[in-house]
Amino acid sequence: MKTIVTILLLVLVMSCKTDNNKSKHTVVETEVNATTNNQLKLNNGIKWNANLETHHSMKRIASILNRETYSNAIILSDALSKETSFIIKNCDMKGKPHDQLHIVLLPILEEISAIKEEQTEIEFNRSIKKLQRLTDQYFSHFKYN
Repeated sequence: MKTIVTILLLVLVMSCKTDNNKSKHTVVETEVNATTNNQLKLNNGIKWNANLETHHSMKRIASILNRETYSNAIILSDALSKETSFIIKNCDMKGKPHDQLHIVLLPILEEISAIKEEQTEIEFNRSIKKLQRLTDQYFSHFKYN
């Protein structure tokens, strides 16, 4: 499981578009610090601005999770993975909003990976509820103008 999470983190970090003036080392260092601190905060009491693609994909993730009960973990995880891949591919956020997004997105990626491995209905439902909480956390900390 830790190997999968490490791979996802590396893909996430390397897939994000970066400012040409920054070295990849600086971006990786920022990502590691942001996820290590794991302190999701508001931007001086207001929500961070997210890019359109991220916000729409997070809405689709919330919609997928709020639909009828899923009986097939693979189908669900594939649908959720499609949305998170779209977020990663279209990442053009920078600075603190970008770092804060990764604090929310990394646990979402981890939980999607866990869904594929769930063996019982109880574990599956627990993962769904955790993903719903993480998605709610995104919407309580991010907006799209």
